[in-house]
Amino acid sequence: MVWNSIAPDGTKSVKSNKTPLQENTTYVETSMKVDHFWDESANNDGHHQFAQMPSYETAGIPDDPAFANVDMGIVYYGREKTAAEAVAQQDVQPYARVSTNVLQLLGIRSCGTINVDLVTFAPTIVYKHNILSVTRTAKGIYRITFEVASPMPSQNYIVFGGGAGNSSAINQASSIYLSLQGNQPNLNTHKLTTFMDIVITNQAGTAVDPVQFWFTCFGG
Repeated sequence: MVWNSIAPDGTKSVKSNKTPLQENTTYVETSMKVDHFWDESANNDGHHQFAQMPSYETAGIPDDPAFANVDMGIVYYGREKTAAEAVAQQDVQPYARVSTNVLQLLGIRSCGTINVDLVTFAPTIVYKHNILSVTRTAKGIYRITFEVASPMPSQNYIVFGGGAGNSSAINQASSIYLSLQGNQPNLNTHKLTTFMDIVITNQAGTAVDPVQFWFTCFGG
């Protein structure tokens, strides 16, 4: 269905104008429902339910948009990463421009908080975003599997994390480290777009099962 740009047509009768006017009404309703509430309720109608926008820049060296006029304070937009910024994956990512800088809105691609049973050592997810499962493969070693429909864009995502020790010993409770499995991790084995293997260690570098650990994945 397309918008009838000349409607009503003053050269036609009311009856002849009825169809294109009805089509325009349907077009507006259908178009508005793409990202607005329309004919839902008095509180929701006309308001955004989410925002959709095309990429501002998808080729070459991205040129961040300028402000339309001096009264504007922030510009939100999406642009494609360059190879220099992301060697393996130049996907479109969100940005915001303010008066002093350009900010990348680096969203969390996956995160979670996992409790570990101190008897069975079975992990239980207590908070998650984009996690399909967490499994314990050995002492202190856990596999985080991302949702099938939402893998990491490349193997170059950033991982932060930590944990709480399972004993009162200072080297257990004070610092729990999160790292990729192995002294020299193989990215093609332990850090993939579909999952990552992590090892929780104490200050001495010994693998331990914590009472709880957490992680966050950015970028990629």
